[in-house]
Amino acid sequence: MLDPDEEQQLVDALDRMFPGRVDAGLFVSLIADTGMRWEEAAAIPPEMIGTRKKRIHIAWVMERDGTCRPYAKSDAGNRTVTYGEHLAQRMTKAKLSAREVAGAFPPDGPTRLVFTSEKGDQLRYSNWHRRVWTPALRGLPERPVVKGHAYRAAIAGAGLEDPQPTPHDLRHMFGTRLADEGVPLHDIMALMGHEDIRSAQRYLHSREERFDRARQAIKRARAAGS
Repeated sequence: MLDPDEEQQLVDALDRMFPGRVDAGLFVSLIADTGMRWEEAAAIPPEMIGTRKKRIHIAWVMERDGTCRPYAKSDAGNRTVTYGEHLAQRMTKAKLSAREVAGAFPPDGPTRLVFTSEKGDQLRYSNWHRRVWTPALRGLPERPVVKGHAYRAAIAGAGLEDPQPTPHDLRHMFGTRLADEGVPLHDIMALMGHEDIRSAQRYLHSREERFDRARQAIKRARAAGS
């Protein structure tokens, strides 16, 4: 799991490689800040963003074919999340810059997407992972890579240690951070769109910091009783 410094390294690499693009640093920061699934973040229409209260209502999910499917009203995925003040200005700008994307939504649905590719198309996971995520981790070569040859990176990647993180790790990181800060499990479930409590319990996994806190708590209790 990424720690805060590693998360910032990744976002900095994305902003450095893809300046001004909504599908890079801002997109990844939003997932980390809200615990959204990648396919939920890729399907946000501007109408679902409330910039004054910094909230997003999640009602759509991006399918692999580039079409957006609505969540059922009873689906746990249909929910509202909030993002931090540090993203407020960029999210307002992204909302105002949302692009029309033909065929992304049903005829009676929205027509614009907040997060699109550089060309203004809807995001597709495989393309985005190859063109945005992987370069941010490993760096961009100074010349096109030719089979059998390797060139030094013209733009350095995030420089994170192996194993390299996946986009889903951002969501897992969000849930773990909430659990570590003592957020009740039912709140974690609601924020992350989990229907099954067992899905949310994965964020309660043992971490060294939790062991340290437990040891210190027992030590203090024993010292107080002696």
